[in-house]
Amino acid sequence: MTAFARREIQTDDGSRLTWEMRSLNQRFLEARLRLPEGFYHLEEKLRHALSQQFKRGKVEGTLHYQPGSQAVTRQINPAQLDALIALAKQVQATEPTAQPLRTIELLNWPGVLVEETSTKQPASALNDAVMALFQEAVQDLSAARGREGAELANCLAQQVSAFSAQIQLAQTHYPKALDLSRQRLLARFEEAKIHLDVDRLEQEMVMLAQKSDIKEEVERLAAHVTEFTHALNQGGVVGRRLDFLLQELNREANTLGSKAISTALSQVAIELKVLIEQAREQVQNIE
Repeated sequence: MTAFARREIQTDDGSRLTWEMRSLNQRFLEARLRLPEGFYHLEEKLRHALSQQFKRGKVEGTLHYQPGSQAVTRQINPAQLDALIALAKQVQATEPTAQPLRTIELLNWPGVLVEETSTKQPASALNDAVMALFQEAVQDLSAARGREGAELANCLAQQVSAFSAQIQLAQTHYPKALDLSRQRLLARFEEAKIHLDVDRLEQEMVMLAQKSDIKEEVERLAAHVTEFTHALNQGGVVGRRLDFLLQELNREANTLGSKAISTALSQVAIELKVLIEQAREQVQNIE
């Protein structure tokens, strides 16, 4: 589901922390976190917290950190710098035409420059503030997704009513279609001036009725619609279950179409497939 949340606080030492969360449609859970340097060690905890809250969707989280007004100094990390220069020399030895790294490129490389702030706030307290603010942002995001989910549930409830209406039409049209087939068969006998054998006619009609009988398909369609409604009303994590039920509905609609012996029944099967496809697009947005 699409949603957005933003939380911001100012810590005791004047630093500012901001979490921006976005959620997009995705069949499975995919988490993308953007953290400033110095907070990478929290990524595993943050991902675990996301997986506890969400089961579906592409969730993006960005942490913005602005240190307080205290002095900020930048120090070179000698180990990282030496390792980078050594790698650059290896590349030049292998590929003489490679351009040497410039000083600004070395300084911009992640981990070469380390920011140090003269703050009285312990690192553990700052980490705790980041995690607490993250939980608040996640809750806001979940609430926004819940509001959108409620609207989608109403749309799907209307789709369910449309399913039921088409199933009722199939039950209504089938006896008429069978009778029409009988009339057509009689007309062919008349046109061909074939002697009418009543027993033979009845055998043909029995065979036609057996091949075109849609009772089982209609019953299964109705059962799937009932289960779909139950899952929708139950709430919770139901997206994948709804997706599975729509696959089964589509399977029965295909069988119904293959057994159709009239234009009206074919139209019912087509309409069912259109409704199912529309519902599947919506269900992809439901957790």
